[in-house]
Amino acid sequence: MMGNNMPKSVHGWWKGKRERSHITLHTSRPSGTGIYDMRTRRRVTVDAWKYKWGDRLTGDTLDQLGHGGTKLGARMAGMVNFRKPGGNGGGAHSKYLTFRVMSEGSTGWIRPAQPGKWPARTVSEQMEPAMEEILSKALETDITSLVGGEAS
Repeated sequence: MMGNNMPKSVHGWWKGKRERSHITLHTSRPSGTGIYDMRTRRRVTVDAWKYKWGDRLTGDTLDQLGHGGTKLGARMAGMVNFRKPGGNGGGAHSKYLTFRVMSEGSTGWIRPAQPGKWPARTVSEQMEPAMEEILSKALETDITSLVGGEAS
């Protein structure tokens, strides 16, 4: 098996009489950040979708299909089948997805927070000694040329 191929046992389970998920509404909602657009003075909005959820591939089902406790099973846990609106058959009309919806109000993130790397501050701190030396020499050269004489 290569790439993200679905095992035949899982595909066979989906081919049974399973309810497909689909999008019922695409709209927008105010951003949870509460910010306003500086130009229009209106609340910033973000895309929002409403779904009708169908069947979902559960851990119990994966156990029954022989994929429970495996890395592949963990990746497929929560899988849904989305039917293209108006589609009524064929592989081109459905997509199998595993995803998590995250928004400003979500209780957790897939990856925990980590301390910042501060690239600009780090570069500034690393360059400071060299820049002080370069600027000091440049200033000495300028002053020497103004008063006449030789730089040391």
